[in-house]
This record gives sequence, structure tokens and C-alpha cells, in this order.
Amino acid sequence: MYNKKQIALIFSIILIALLLFLTTCIKTCTITYCIPGNETQTYQQTYMIPCWKQIIRLDAPDADYGENTYFSGWYHDQELNDKVMIESIPAENTAVYAKIVEKNPETEFLLPEIHITSEVEWENIDRYEYNTCTYTLTNTTTNDCLTNINGKIRGRGNSTWQEFDKKSYKIKFDDRQNLFEMGSDKDWVLLSNSVDYTLMRNEIALGLGQLLGLQYTSECQWVQLFYNEEYLGLYLLCEQVETGINRVNIEAPYGPEDIVVSFFVELGGELDGFTLPLVDEAENNWQDYFSCEILYPQSSVITQYQQEYIEGYMQLVNSAILTKDWNTITDLIDIESFCNWFLVNEIVLNGDMGWSMFAYKPQNDKLYLGPLWDFDQSCGVSGTGGADYETWYPDTSNQNAWFNTLIEMPEFRELLSEKWGESLPAIQDFLQSEKEKAIIFQQDIDANFERWPVLGSATWRIRDEIGALKTYNENVDFLFTWLDKRISWLSAELGNY
Repeated sequence: MYNKKQIALIFSIILIALLLFLTTCIKTCTITYCIPGNETQTYQQTYMIPCWKQIIRLDAPDADYGENTYFSGWYHDQELNDKVMIESIPAENTAVYAKIVEKNPETEFLLPEIHITSEVEWENIDRYEYNTCTYTLTNTTTNDCLTNINGKIRGRGNSTWQEFDKKSYKIKFDDRQNLFEMGSDKDWVLLSNSVDYTLMRNEIALGLGQLLGLQYTSECQWVQLFYNEEYLGLYLLCEQVETGINRVNIEAPYGPEDIVVSFFVELGGELDGFTLPLVDEAENNWQDYFSCEILYPQSSVITQYQQEYIEGYMQLVNSAILTKDWNTITDLIDIESFCNWFLVNEIVLNGDMGWSMFAYKPQNDKLYLGPLWDFDQSCGVSGTGGADYETWYPDTSNQNAWFNTLIEMPEFRELLSEKWGESLPAIQDFLQSEKEKAIIFQQDIDANFERWPVLGSATWRIRDEIGALKTYNENVDFLFTWLDKRISWLSAELGNY
């Protein structure tokens, strides 16, 4: 039998051993909590974590974030793209960012809301002249909200402006605004997507451009639009296609005598610019409608020699492509940008592919194609987009002479095949996530078609097959079934080239 002193000694040894064990098996972990607001609030919490516990359960925000706001989850990144799942993270020193949402108590929308106030009624908004107004952005994260910001609004579009009651708009702020972390600028676009009953085609095409790495592809965001408190429907907010530090970032200082400067050019139909001459020995040539308009430098400052330089350069590019001179082609253009631009347009079989393009040439650099734009008449919705997914280009009057030629060249086909093989899994994952939006935002989408009851009708260029679809879900099923078939056809064409 042990006496009392021995028992006490044994107990002390066990206790010391246990304390040593716990000391070596417990680590400290510090989490920095960041709460957005006018200024980001931060505080730290240190946790004592035993070695057998690898997960920390995050606390609720320790902050007062105001009326009509609520905490919507923790994120690993300040841009709120990477959500912390089930509010717990690995036991490591790190920072987390709170998503604090300002809710409009008068609506049930999940999407952000833009409220425009103006003395001019929306029916009287002019196509060309701006009207003054104020903007309020709500029902979104608090760091994206705006209140009574001064600006202007005018109409946007040509045929769609005339043919549809739901209009697109160009909006301009008096001071630069960084909407949804897209970069600060004054000029933005609200697309109505009136031709597209899924409201997704432009967003999908722009997402594909970003996925394929096409530089300066516009970011975009679905928003609910109100004008003088009247609901106008679900719109796609996009960056304006223009040069600038947060847009096509090619502007560079130059002197009045410089000829080789940066250029930004629009190519397409009925533009105020120069035409590309006929290449006699070429099988493909541009039709009479096609022209090139210089957007940067602006017409008020561009010199005669600068204009002659870019016109001559574009003629060299045109001749090299249409005569299939691969070495000269790759000397004059950034072939990767042409490849990526072509793939996006071909995935969705864009009917405006031969009608509207943008290109830019940074100072002392090659010609790049982009940014992407204008995809509402794609994926079989329109007569110009074509229903046939088994073709390299829709059978329209606006044929694209450059790509009708490039697709016949083995060098270009090899580049397409390589890029397709690298990108296909990501493309399929992206399209699946897009399809899920139809379920997530069903209530917001339903409100749009209550405001504009167009489902089941075929107007302007909308095909009868689309007009026969009576519900939004039928339109979504048509779109993604069409895309599945299109991708299968492209894979057969490019997979084993």
C-alpha cells in the first residue's frame, strides 16, 4: 500500500505530465475579423486550440452595422467571392471578411437595386441627349451601396430601341463610381436583354471571355431597375466599352508629332470611318457594309499622319489574313486574342459576329481583338443567330471575312484545338453554375416577366421556335440544351485536330 506522501507524489507527477502534454498539444490561433463600412472595422480574436481540433467555429460579427442591414456570412477574400463554408475554417492565423447586406425593406428581391430619380419620365428618355438624374444603389453589400449620386441617363441601342418597350440605357455619373468592384468610371451601360428571354446570353458570353483570358472583357452584374419609383425590370449592368485606366487600358502620353500611338477601333456595319479595300486574290472579302471607325485618339485630336498609319496597318492585317499569309499574320496581330475572341463567338454562335467588333493596338504593339460585346442574338434565339449549331458560322448576310478565312488555315485550327482542350472542363463547370442562377433568382426573374409579359411571343428577329416557349424555364432549357449540343459539335471538330 502507498502511504499518503507517495500518493501525493504520484498525483503530482501525473498532473505535471498532463500539464506538459496539454502545453505541447495546444496552440494559439488568431483570427482577424473585418467588417466593411465607410471604413473597414477590424478586431482580433485569439483561440486556444487542442491538437485534435483542427477547425475553428467563427463568431458572429462584433459590430453595429446599421438599420435594415444584416450579416450574410464570412468570406476568405475582401472582394467577397470565396465564401467560408458552414462558418468554420481551419485553425490557422488568417483574416475573414463579413458580407453585410443592406436590404430594401419594401421589396423581396435578392438582386441589387438601382433607383433612378429624374424630372423626365422614363417614356420620354431621349435616345441621344442625356437627362440629369440621381442614382441610389441598394439591396446589396453595404460597401457597394450609393445614395443620391448625381448623374445623367440616355437611351442606348438602334433597332432594339425602336422595336422593344423595355429599353437599354447608358448611364453617366458626375464623379467616378466603382460599381461592384468593376473599377471606378463615370460611364456604364444597363442592358435590357429584350431579345433574350433567358436574360443570360450576354452574361454567359462575357463570362466565357473572362474564363478564356480575353483581356478587357467587361464585368457585369444583374440588377433590378427602378425609375421614379416605377419598376422597370431586371437589367444587366456592364462596363462601357471605351479606353481608360479601368477599361481598355492603352492610353499613353504622346506628343503632337508622334505617329505610332495607341489606337482603339470599332469594326462593323454602318460606321463613320474608312473601309478595307478588296483583296483581289482572296476567296473571302468584306461586303460593302463593313467599315472601321477610330475611337481613340478621338477625331478632335487625331492627326492626319496618325490616321493614315492606322488605316495602313489595318489594310496590312486585312491583306495578310485574306491571303492566308501566316507569318505576316502573326507579325501583325496578337493571334491568341483572335483565337479567344473567335471561340467565345463560336460557342454561342453570335449572329453579330460579322457586324460588330472592337480592336485595339497599344503603342508599338500588335493588333488585339476585343473587348467582347453584343450577344443578345446568339444561341439560336434570333434569325441572325441561326438555329443550326452544327456550323462554324451562322448563315447570315453579315459574313466575317477574317474568320471565314482563318478557320480554313491549319495553323489557326491547331491553336483553337489546343485552347479548346485546355478550357473545356472549366467551360462546362461555368455553364452549370450559370444554369443554377435560374433557380437561385427565380423570384427576381418572375418579377421581370410580370412587368414585361413577352414570354410566348415572337417579335422582331426572335425565332418562332423561341416564341412558342411559354415559360421562362422552357427558355432556359432551350438555351442550355442548345449549348450542350453546340459544345459537343465543337469538341468533335476540335478535339482530335
